[in-house]
Amino acid sequence: MQEVRSHPYVIHDERISGGGAVIKGTRTRVVDIVIEYEYLVHSPDEIISAHPHLTLQQIHDALSYYYENRGEIDKKIKDEQEFVNGLRKVFQGKNLGGCVRRLKTIVEVKTPEGMRNQIIFL
Repeated sequence: MQEVRSHPYVIHDERISGGGAVIKGTRTRVVDIVIEYEYLVHSPDEIISAHPHLTLQQIHDALSYYYENRGEIDKKIKDEQEFVNGLRKVFQGKNLGGCVRRLKTIVEVKTPEGMRNQIIFL
């Protein structure tokens, strides 16, 4: 018999992120925490610094949920990356310089110093 595990800080709500796993009481997706931890190699403490509305318990529960549902979440990450790559192909060669400059300015102005290099899909 397989053990049923509980994740008190992870929920699925169709009204938030299309029903994907999110941290309870927030709109923070588990997949985003996973990207920061697994791909950007940030510690849970660094993730909390970037998301001060989260607690260490929430981060660890999100990561535990990931390890129990790794195939599903890794597929979501892959699908999102393919979507972004498709957008890059569509807009490649288009004159979006002004738009990109404005986005970079917004990122620099509104993003905390430690988060500046974490914008991975621009």
